[in-house]
Amino acid sequence: MASNSDSKVKIQRFSNGGTNVLIQSTVFITGEGANRWRARSVQRTMDWAFNSKEFISKHDTVRFDIKYVYKKDIKESDLSPGENILVFTKYKDDARHGSFVMGTQENGVINGIRYKKSLSGRTGEIIGAYRYNDNVIIHETFHFLGISDRYVNYVDKDDEIILSRSMRGFEHDIMGVASALNLHNTHTKNILRWAREMYPIKGEGQFVNKEVIDKLWNGEVIN
Repeated sequence: MASNSDSKVKIQRFSNGGTNVLIQSTVFITGEGANRWRARSVQRTMDWAFNSKEFISKHDTVRFDIKYVYKKDIKESDLSPGENILVFTKYKDDARHGSFVMGTQENGVINGIRYKKSLSGRTGEIIGAYRYNDNVIIHETFHFLGISDRYVNYVDKDDEIILSRSMRGFEHDIMGVASALNLHNTHTKNILRWAREMYPIKGEGQFVNKEVIDKLWNGEVIN
């Protein structure tokens, strides 16, 4: 069953003000160069770097439960809530081709003001499929979870990328540079803030998410 949700979220809110958040998603990999070995490889990396850890901000925690599954034939209409697809392609990763998640927008209204709500998307492409790129796959996966890039691309007159530079403070963050396997505490704080807004009462709850969680109504990234 197709749906517009990219991740499942479980939340616990305690009487002392503490909050625990668990974000779950399954990412199907398919296309050229995708196979069970690649799924196992990125799963090991995700488990070691993120799934096995608690990301703590004061007395609050964020955890991830992300699974990778190889499936030869799958399309967006096959997805259930919390499922996403990354299609591997053989293109060379260069100024013309880069891995991406296909985010979209929909109209929203705040206090009578219309704005464009950013949706994280459910499908994406991994460029350079035949080389080892677990970090790139995980970077794109965090887009499915609603987390934005923390780097800036500089382009030439033909709109081709000539330089990518991490935002200040995110030089060792996976959303700032794909070679990193760390998550800046800003992301933890943004997830917690957003989850509390989505579930403002004490107790345990769960919901599905399709939105980018770290942008203001005007599109500005929250750092």
